[in-house]
Amino acid sequence: MEDLNQQIEELKLAVLDMNPEVKLDPSIDFALIGYIERAGDDYMPVYNKVLLENTEKLPKETKYNCYATLGLNIDDIAEMEPETISYDGIEDAIIGLIELSDGEIVILYDVDKCIKVLTEKDEMTEEDAWDHYYYNIVGGYVGKKTPAFMTSKESFLS
Repeated sequence: MEDLNQQIEELKLAVLDMNPEVKLDPSIDFALIGYIERAGDDYMPVYNKVLLENTEKLPKETKYNCYATLGLNIDDIAEMEPETISYDGIEDAIIGLIELSDGEIVILYDVDKCIKVLTEKDEMTEEDAWDHYYYNIVGGYVGKKTPAFMTSKESFLS
């Protein structure tokens, strides 16, 4: 348990370092699963929505918190949220939907899976994959439905 608390504290410090305006609620630390980056937005913490709903601790309003529903594929998402935007070629990196702090629901990608797709399917070097990711994927704003990209707690700590 101490290791988990230490991991959560490290992740919280990183989020605060990237976005000092974030107000983190310690009562929901147990549901913190990572942080997102998205063109036009600051880095924001991501909480597992199902965990919070099951404990009735989902905060009503917070300026920077985002809530993820994981385990969805592109077909599930197209049925649930048909207005979402996905990027061609990296569908295998989709991990679910995320409700942003402004209430908008967008597709959620895993950053590590994006890089894996680019290196394996597109045969890029890891350096080229990261460059492509930052310049062409996460750096592109395509409107209010622009997808979000999550760095998981496990990936951040590894």
